[in-house]
Amino acid sequence: MSERGKPTGYSVYGETWVFECIVGAIPGVDISDRAALLVQFFLFEAFIVAIAATYDRWGAVLPGTAAILVATAGSAFMLDIGNRIRSVTVPRTYRQLLFSTSLEVVFGVVGYAAVLTILFVYQPRHGPTLLESVLGPQVPLVAAFLFFLILWDIAYRIGTGWWIALLAIWRAFELDPDAAVADELRAIDYRAAVFALLQLTLLPFVWDYRLLATGLVGHVLALLVLLVGARLKTGR
Repeated sequence: MSERGKPTGYSVYGETWVFECIVGAIPGVDISDRAALLVQFFLFEAFIVAIAATYDRWGAVLPGTAAILVATAGSAFMLDIGNRIRSVTVPRTYRQLLFSTSLEVVFGVVGYAAVLTILFVYQPRHGPTLLESVLGPQVPLVAAFLFFLILWDIAYRIGTGWWIALLAIWRAFELDPDAAVADELRAIDYRAAVFALLQLTLLPFVWDYRLLATGLVGHVLALLVLLVGARLKTGR
């Protein structure tokens, strides 16, 4: 994956997202951002269609495709932000906090654990689970594996959005970048907000599950409040 047109191998480890480091460390893998995103989408989509055809679970194709679109958009959002950060002279402390702490993974794990708790502790007490409604009462093992993999993919990207939003608040109080850098940083915050809103495309598929739907909407609103608050604090 590229850094303003360069493949991942040119990126400096410690100034990349965790998933960029993993992909960049695979021997022989040297593809552009666009190609990587296309591979991500079509590979997962092919798995979904194959599972639907094999187990007659065609009702899972639409929600599965929506989830893959969100995950792929999250990858695009992270790649774009990473490239922007590496292409401008941002304060060193901000760059280190964004990349080197890997806290986006921590936030992703917390979100993933929260969703799994709702799916397998809360929902079974109130009727069929989301997994059962999408994949049927006898969930194929390979379908469940793909479900959890895509869910983690989304959770990781959501965790990144939260880390960017929290750093936006920190930045509003601690940093005073020049106009050019401030514009680039605001562009990053804007992309985090757009990705958060894009996640609402999943809302129709969880609408009947009140806690999941409330959590999704609440998470998006809270993240937007942080990003707007950071912008209001800077007065720009």
